[in-house]
Amino acid sequence: MLIALPILYTLVFLLIISKLSFFKNSGISFSILSVILIIKILSGFSLILIYKYYYGTNGSDIFNYFKDGQVIHSITNTSHLDFFKILTGIGNYSEELEPYLREETNYWYKTFNYNLLNDNRLIIRANAFLHLISNNNIYVHSSFFSFFSFIGLTAMYRVFIKFINNKYLIIITVYFIPSVIIWSSAMLKESVLMLALGLFLLSFFQLYYTKFTIQNIVIILVSIFLLVILKFYVIFSLMPGILFLIIYKYYSKKPMLIFVLIYSSLLLLFFNSQHFTSYNLTEIIYHKQQDFINMINEAQNVGSKINIHSLEPNFISFIKATPSALINSLLRPSIFDVSSVIIIPAVIENTLFILLFILSIIFFNKTKFNSNLPIIIFSISFIITLSILIGLTTPVLGAIVRYRIPILPFMLMVFLIYSNINLVNIKKILIK
Repeated sequence: MLIALPILYTLVFLLIISKLSFFKNSGISFSILSVILIIKILSGFSLILIYKYYYGTNGSDIFNYFKDGQVIHSITNTSHLDFFKILTGIGNYSEELEPYLREETNYWYKTFNYNLLNDNRLIIRANAFLHLISNNNIYVHSSFFSFFSFIGLTAMYRVFIKFINNKYLIIITVYFIPSVIIWSSAMLKESVLMLALGLFLLSFFQLYYTKFTIQNIVIILVSIFLLVILKFYVIFSLMPGILFLIIYKYYSKKPMLIFVLIYSSLLLLFFNSQHFTSYNLTEIIYHKQQDFINMINEAQNVGSKINIHSLEPNFISFIKATPSALINSLLRPSIFDVSSVIIIPAVIENTLFILLFILSIIFFNKTKFNSNLPIIIFSISFIITLSILIGLTTPVLGAIVRYRIPILPFMLMVFLIYSNINLVNIKKILIK
């Protein structure tokens, strides 16, 4: 059963891929999509085995989410109604379950939540639901999470192919970046995050370039809901670019000026959020950084720990910390940061990204840059904003590698969209 059930569900996923127009409209053949999905599922299995036999299950998010889901599922032994209430968040469950949940779960309650929604609970609830059909098989859960992110990445592919008419380059860009393969195939928030991000982008751009449909509106709203629950800073990072595209559609003169005005206005709102909302965003990020640093200092054997600029909850402190935040998010880990085997793929990945950036400058194409300027501005805005927020708050390179996976396809896409990078041009350079 350990192998049979994951194989059975994988066959179900392949059947869905063969039937749904969502996948057929991607323009990628069923055979290629099947290979990609199987690679993702096997990547998820590999990460389980790495944590089980190399790092151990204690403290692993994958195993804690799985076990907490098991605890929630066990409530069906006494009350299906309470299980339903916990699973959906509708209604109040029995008071005697409160101490049980506090004692038996690891992530249902968060030490630090900054008055935000508890993002752990969505993943725990997903696992609790999957326990109904998985026979407590962790590889079944992993298969489903791999499929979730596969849907999101396919949606992202359908967006990118509109701007770069090279199917195989975009397949590599979206599906085969090492960090994306590894971390978006696991039983983690990142898998559901990529699902929500991809569906949001596809529905938004369909709405932007074609016509209004109720389906697109519903998908956008559901995706935003998931992004707000999971990682609110991702949807926040998308906002400047989204607002720019909306305004640019109706007023296309001086796009850079439009973007600067939008970004400046959002920064002003960000640093004064306490005056018009119940949240002080600068305070939240400041406390999030301090709590993360304190947690790492108390832990032992955190090999990829790094020193980051200590924040104060004010504009000047954030500006001073921004350059190092960008360096940590975009350029590290480097060859000098290798502390464990699992960090090596990210080092190789960063090296390749730097080389691709250099090549994109060498083969810069002004015509392609100008014709694609709106999507370039949108993408760079998302990359820079999310990189800053991750770099400001995260003192562990291993966590940075995992948190930044949403921006990696955008980085590679931007390099391709404004340049003439191809094997023929690269060969010419090497021959010279």
